Amino acid sequence: MAMSMSNYRSETFFIMLLLTSSIGFGALGSPVDSSITTSSLPSASEPIVRVEPANHTASVGSTFSVNVTISDVVDLYGLDIRLGWGPTVLSYVSKSVRIPVEDRPGGVLHKPVVPIKDTVDRTAGTYQVAYASLAPASSFNGSGTVVTITFKVLVEGECELYFLSTSLVDKAAALITHSVQEGYFYWPGKGRVPTADFTYSPDPAVINKTATFNAGASNDPDGAGIAKYIWDFGDGTKQNTTTPTTTHIYNQSGLGPWAFTARLSVVDNEGSQSRLKEKAVNAVHPRPVAKFTITPKNYAVLNKAVTFNGTDSYDPDPAGGITLYMWDFGDGTKQNTTTPTTTHVYALSDTYNPSLIVIDIESLQSARETVPFDVVTIAGDAEGDGDVDVYDLNDFGRAFGSIPQSPNWNGRCDFNDDSTVNDLDLDLLVPNYGKTV
Repeated sequence: MAMSMSNYRSETFFIMLLLTSSIGFGALGSPVDSSITTSSLPSASEPIVRVEPANHTASVGSTFSVNVTISDVVDLYGLDIRLGWGPTVLSYVSKSVRIPVEDRPGGVLHKPVVPIKDTVDRTAGTYQVAYASLAPASSFNGSGTVVTITFKVLVEGECELYFLSTSLVDKAAALITHSVQEGYFYWPGKGRVPTADFTYSPDPAVINKTATFNAGASNDPDGAGIAKYIWDFGDGTKQNTTTPTTTHIYNQSGLGPWAFTARLSVVDNEGSQSRLKEKAVNAVHPRPVAKFTITPKNYAVLNKAVTFNGTDSYDPDPAGGITLYMWDFGDGTKQNTTTPTTTHVYALSDTYNPSLIVIDIESLQSARETVPFDVVTIAGDAEGDGDVDVYDLNDFGRAFGSIPQSPNWNGRCDFNDDSTVNDLDLDLLVPNYGKTV
């Protein structure tokens, strides 16, 4: 299958760009687009990165070799290629890099060259090769072999010989558009290889808390069924399971956030193995928690200062701390403070929903905490309609003797804010009876 490859964002790739740009052949351009789009056929003039030969079969215990090649390239000055295979089906034996072409006829890139990556991960089943030419090297034009890799067949099974990423760079440090054609190791009578896919939650993962990984979206197209899930969580922890769901805890200390690359490969009941599925897992400390109190706590009188206290807010991360309190007083007024306490005066009587969000030292944001709150025009105005009349007295009578846990509790009738509706509140209502504001 031919796929039009755009550019892979990686540390190695940026090193390669920096090397080419730092010696006078260009500068870094716009951010790299890490997407991959599929095309049916490459254009006639488009370079192709291939696995050759494309199809292989061999008996268990025997070895075979494949070449990773580049064809019809113009102005090549650097490359970064990651190849993958099924490590339960094939075992890496050896490799021979054919760079530079002056020392390895039939290879690619002119010398002098600098090796950036030449790394095999036998467990994951991956190989990365990255090289760049240096001045006064000429650009490479034409076709050649990048590397020859030899494998040993472990079981009667199938797997793909696939590219996780490919990047080609020209002398001006610009990316070269190209296509790829991948390979396949097959076993007569076996079905197609399975596909691996997974999700994780929560997203982002929380440091020192359980994250759930679910590979239920993995699939075996020939119906043989998936027998094994091979997990690599990206922090040095690996795990094999026979069920699609597992959990993992990312244990870290210090300030975050962190980024891990989780990988999954699956093996079906016929012994065939999928290609790796990689996903970035972002991990953060637990988010801070916003809590606040209001004084007076049940209601406020119009044009009187109300105190908001966020001291009960906290950051569960021992190394963290709250740096910002974001207040919304519910009347259209907002205020940010670096200390937990502030005041506000309401100009209109109403029921408000003031809220607080806190931000911690890692810029993590809490959920919004909201506390409903009444503002009245005058003590005794339980209805909040601007006067103290029989309707307020009626509300007071129904709430008399209540506390916040009582079914007849009405905070608007607790005029002295002591969490009890009693004679003391009546003493405040009576002098204002009949008054209008």
